[in-house]
Amino acid sequence: MKIRETLYKTLLRLPILSILVIPLLIIRCSKCPLGGLCPIPVMYIGGIYGLLFIVGHKVKSVCSKLATKGRIIFPLLLIMGVVSGLLIVQAIPGADKLYVEPSSITVNYGEEAKVTIRVAFAHRQPCPYPTWEITYSIDGKVDVVSESKTEITSDGRGAIKELILKPYEDSTLTVMYKYGRGCPFGKEEIAKVSIKVHKPVETESTTTTTTLTPVTAPTTTIVTTETTTLTPTIPIQTQTITTVTEETKLNILEYMYNYRQVILYTLMIVSLIMIFTIAKKARYSNPHEGRNLILARHVVMMMILLFLVILPIVLYGFICPCPIVIPQYILLPHLLSFNPLDMYIAVIIVALASSLIIARLWCGWLCPLGVSQEYLAKVYGKLKVSKRVDNILSKLKYLVLILLIVLVLLSQSPCWCYHCFIREFTTTIHSMSLPTGHIALLVIAIVMLALCILIPRFFCKYLCPVGALLEIMVKLKLYFRRVKIADKCRNCKVCLALKNCPMNLSKPGDTDCISCGNCIINCPFKSIKLER
Repeated sequence: MKIRETLYKTLLRLPILSILVIPLLIIRCSKCPLGGLCPIPVMYIGGIYGLLFIVGHKVKSVCSKLATKGRIIFPLLLIMGVVSGLLIVQAIPGADKLYVEPSSITVNYGEEAKVTIRVAFAHRQPCPYPTWEITYSIDGKVDVVSESKTEITSDGRGAIKELILKPYEDSTLTVMYKYGRGCPFGKEEIAKVSIKVHKPVETESTTTTTTLTPVTAPTTTIVTTETTTLTPTIPIQTQTITTVTEETKLNILEYMYNYRQVILYTLMIVSLIMIFTIAKKARYSNPHEGRNLILARHVVMMMILLFLVILPIVLYGFICPCPIVIPQYILLPHLLSFNPLDMYIAVIIVALASSLIIARLWCGWLCPLGVSQEYLAKVYGKLKVSKRVDNILSKLKYLVLILLIVLVLLSQSPCWCYHCFIREFTTTIHSMSLPTGHIALLVIAIVMLALCILIPRFFCKYLCPVGALLEIMVKLKLYFRRVKIADKCRNCKVCLALKNCPMNLSKPGDTDCISCGNCIINCPFKSIKLER
């Protein structure tokens, strides 16, 4: 009896063992006196019940944990879902299209053939990545009679190049369109054209001559002479023409430039870890952790300034993509390659994901334009704006966002990128010469630079459409944590001193708050915290 009880409890506690009892149900013991009161089926049923009970208990426990900690898990699941979705859609080809006409060539030996190469751009030229090119190579004996220069069409949405070829044998023409270095839309497009040549046929002529030679004998000898004449072929000296662009050697700067997106993802993770851990320690236990948070933020900002601002200007003369692409390309998904390792997609993912976890963390820690303005304000940055003027100017960014959305939807193109005053200024610095056109954009850039030096984060506070978009997310409460004031606040305003708050806010945790963490660290009563 004790053995049966122990077995029954074991099956309840370890329900998986009940599966081993299944063969015993098939066995019929003819000599067993118990008959229908056999305990083995009872133990099996009890084991199944125990299995379901334990599984149900585990499911209930997991659901309760998700209910209490779902706010922590949800942002991570959201990021994983977005990245997984982008990886699934990654198979979408590049945005620019390459066409070669005709698709195949059939000519007689020595004849010429015309080939037209056309590229349809996804957006109007000029391109922010102007190093794109059309190249070709020929595998076989083919002469290039003439080759035209690559010309942009009048509407700026295409490029045409023409070739005149003279093939002498079957060969293959490979046309390659390479995107500009750093372009997020793709790397290259390739098209192949088969060339078939009908050669002249070699002819054979056979002459048979029969001669009868009389001899004294009564026999006749027949002599047959066979002559073979070959039609001579024209010797042709041909040369394989191959045009391949010479690739520049990849130095360490270009290597770092190509992996900016990895650096951006890493800095986002570091920023989240720092602001969650150090801010909590600074509030409750160790006041010296406040210095660590400030140091960590400035290290992240310096990395952003180095890899996303200075390095692109030194190499190519423009900060592209700048954060202004976020509202534009959200409306133009067909222009994106949907690859998380593309810089455009990386900027959009990091900006939205970081701001969903901590309200406007992108603006305070990771935005290249915001970082640049914050360091520019250290030159002077003491000009104060009255509360009334500040309230009026702060509405301008919403107007800029609305106008930008309307223009993008009407033109179906990133219109800000085509008339970007930031790019005009950076390309001027890169080339060390004044631009031949768009002087007005350069003047706007210089005026904006002066305002950002005088007023901390002038563009962020009053004109940035991305800031307006992220501020709308804060008003809709689309965040996991944000800066808030506790009940024990004494309204001393120490946390909002101009040198402490880069946005010069009137209240910590306002919708304009960029979660820099300065107010959390500088509050003498530790009454500011990160919470839902």
